Amino acid sequence: MANYDSTPIEGQGTVEFLARNKLKIKLVDALWVPKLQTNLLSVSKMTDHGFEVTFRKGEATVTHSKTGDQAMVRKRDGDIYIIEEAAEKATIVQVGAPHNF
Repeated sequence: MANYDSTPIEGQGTVEFLARNKLKIKLVDALWVPKLQTNLLSVSKMTDHGFEVTFRKGEATVTHSKTGDQAMVRKRDGDIYIIEEAAEKATIVQVGAPHNF
């Protein structure tokens, strides 16, 4: 976290949502951290799973590497990029001893 504190990860699972042009995004091994006030998306995980992420002044674009479909275009808000898509389905597949993030 930004202030070097940690908070426990209380689960791991899959999140699915529809992005731009009805492209289905499936986030595998998503971590559930209920004490965080917002969701975070890992750029490295997106690129590991076949997406390209491009940052330009004031905008971030997520494109599927194989199809060229634009999944998301997000405007910069201060120092972050906001993703407004809502999860359609979320499944926690593992709950166990908390891990620190």
